[in-house]
Amino acid sequence: MKTASVLLLMLGCSVNVFTADAQSKSIKNLKKLNQNLVVDGQLKDWGDSLSNYNPDKKIHYALAQNQENLYFAIRIENRGQQEQAMRNGITLTFNPEGKKKETYSLTFPSPDRDENSLFVMPKADRALTEQQLKQEDMEERRKADLLKLRDIQVKGFPDVETDHITTANTYGIKTVLQFDDSGALVYEAAVPVKMLHSDLNSKPWVFDIKINSFAASNNKDGLKPPGENGGMGGMNGGGMRGGSMNRGGIGNMGGYGNQGNAGKAVEIKDKFMW
Repeated sequence: MKTASVLLLMLGCSVNVFTADAQSKSIKNLKKLNQNLVVDGQLKDWGDSLSNYNPDKKIHYALAQNQENLYFAIRIENRGQQEQAMRNGITLTFNPEGKKKETYSLTFPSPDRDENSLFVMPKADRALTEQQLKQEDMEERRKADLLKLRDIQVKGFPDVETDHITTANTYGIKTVLQFDDSGALVYEAAVPVKMLHSDLNSKPWVFDIKINSFAASNNKDGLKPPGENGGMGGMNGGGMRGGSMNRGGIGNMGGYGNQGNAGKAVEIKDKFMW
């Protein structure tokens, strides 16, 4: 009987040690900075690459902090995810573990307010010329659209009196979307630490990064998510399909269509210590 009790006690201790070790490994540390980062979508201040990679989502991301700001960056290579981010925004939500009432979030671009958050294709009643459908023209339009994005949706910040601010806000919240030289979509954001009004060092913080899903309320102009049926045929697809006014993604022109899980939210959750 004593032998069995000892074995059970040893087993319990082993489980506790294993659990504690697993939990400690799952908690990362925010990168410490000695200077402010330039929020410009270039990632030069982050070094050669972003420090975290999610193999399931195939997304690079990083979080860092100094005495003044919390910084966030994400790099999106998948074309379907890029369009999803431009249409519906990227939401960063964070709170001290176990304290959901102290939750902060910002969404950029804000699909509810920012008309330019939706990468609108030419309407069905417009003549589509070959020039309009050239890929280089589409790429230039995508880059130009990013420069127009201004609306940020914010929640949980006591100092902010409204749910929507612009990129020219006076709170010090900064966001930017930009394409890098390889065609990846880069999102950078900065939030002043003083706006959190919370004990940063007492426990881990939960960070939720989400490329938002396509929703009916955000589906302006009758557009469907990229890859759904009823869209334009693309350069090799032969014009618009008959029998439907619903338009989806472009076919064989840079990978809008056939994105598999196109339209579903892409979400990454992580825990960090300040």
